[in-house]
Amino acid sequence: MAIFATGSELMPVEAPAAPGRIRDSNSAMVAWMAEQSGAVPWLCGTLPDDRAAVEEALHRAAEEADLIITTGGVSVGDYDVMACLLRELGAAGTHVYGAGADEVRESGLLFNKVAMRPGSPTSAAIYEGKLLLCLSGNPGACFVGFELFAHPALLAMQGCTSPLPRKITAKLALSVSKGSPHIRFVRSRLRYGDDGIIYADPLAFSKSSMMASIADAEGLVIIPAGPQGLEAGEWAQVMLLPT
Repeated sequence: MAIFATGSELMPVEAPAAPGRIRDSNSAMVAWMAEQSGAVPWLCGTLPDDRAAVEEALHRAAEEADLIITTGGVSVGDYDVMACLLRELGAAGTHVYGAGADEVRESGLLFNKVAMRPGSPTSAAIYEGKLLLCLSGNPGACFVGFELFAHPALLAMQGCTSPLPRKITAKLALSVSKGSPHIRFVRSRLRYGDDGIIYADPLAFSKSSMMASIADAEGLVIIPAGPQGLEAGEWAQVMLLPT
């Protein structure tokens, strides 16, 4: 599985801090999650905000890898090259919805963005015959996008007949608000109460830009689409994370 982080502002994690630069934390996280999913990660480094360089790198990766994952560059900024590439695939009419085995095109858009938080920029395409998953550059959103889309895809590619995440029902220990009407996934720790009930404790530092709570997360509480969050004591579905 090929892994790219996009953005000219990125630098290696060991590099000293510099104005206007941020460390590439996503590549190592995605590689670890790929190994959890039974895949062999291939760290391909960072890609600049240059369309030609990105396409050349994706072409090389498609020759070797079964799946390509990129992080970043899928929002709506002037330099978001992956978003530009996906828009062009869609504008060209190269969608592959519902394509049968004998109809799959070499390149085509599967979906462009998802109505969820975090991770709404998450998108997917077939690129030169290989699955391309484009995840958010925000670490928390990248984490959720991988668990919802990349993890099941990798399991299915390995022959798993039940690749979708397992869910349980738990009681919320804390209230969870919503800032948008989209479905929300909240990193949480799980525990058994003295009453024998499973409780979900939403973790602090869970904004899409934050990584601090990822290592402690055991599940993602699912806050359904709509204007309201959930109150402490309410029941909620929880998507279990790999251990």
